[in-house]
Amino acid sequence: MELGIGIDGSDAFRMVDTLYLVKFLTKLMAAKKDLIASFMPKPFHGQFGAGLHTHVALMENDSARNLFYDPDGNYGLSKIGLHFVAGILAHAKALAAITNPSVNSYKRLVPGWEAPVYISWGRFNRSALVRVPPGKERKTRLEYRPTDGSCNFYIAFAGILAAGLDGIRKKINPPTPVEEDVYKMSAKERAKKGIDVLPANLGAALNEFSRDNCLQDALGQTFCQKFLELKTREWTDFSVTVHEWERKRYLDV
Repeated sequence: MELGIGIDGSDAFRMVDTLYLVKFLTKLMAAKKDLIASFMPKPFHGQFGAGLHTHVALMENDSARNLFYDPDGNYGLSKIGLHFVAGILAHAKALAAITNPSVNSYKRLVPGWEAPVYISWGRFNRSALVRVPPGKERKTRLEYRPTDGSCNFYIAFAGILAAGLDGIRKKINPPTPVEEDVYKMSAKERAKKGIDVLPANLGAALNEFSRDNCLQDALGQTFCQKFLELKTREWTDFSVTVHEWERKRYLDV
């Protein structure tokens, strides 16, 4: 059985602490019922995976004004908000390594099943990487949809912020928003609209992350070096392991 948990917004540090507390308490309560509460991204084939849809807004310190809001902007987004979207999309492939850092993460990130595979943005489009949920003024926000429960919340949130702020700093403009179902588009149609795709596996995501100077500068070289070392080992261990699926398919060869 899959259940969703909604948590009210807060500042980034407090939200991360809250997420870890919720995760701990959920597992504790399940254990008391002799159950296992899992935040594994894709525990079962043929069923929906479990994500951690992350809502983001930038608030001005003194006035608490929502810097993403502009009533005259596209989807009610200010230029700052649009640049933030563009930054996330620009770093999406590398960002996947820290928001989706497990081998199993990429079993969820496949076309269909409402998983955000394609690097695009929109409002009502559940196939998009970034959505702009309806809301005015203080409720104006972005929803980054790939994140899952296998990530380190501190690192994932830091990466999302670094990518978005890079878009603001460089004043990158996002591509045209997409409201069509990207899953139903042909490869040619996606190419025409400039819609790219997330890495297909952890190894590919790590390669992207290793080349992303923005994220590495934000997270620090010491962390990034050790992270790449450990996660590359994890990917290698998985790649050389012979799985039951292979035995069933190839044993009679």
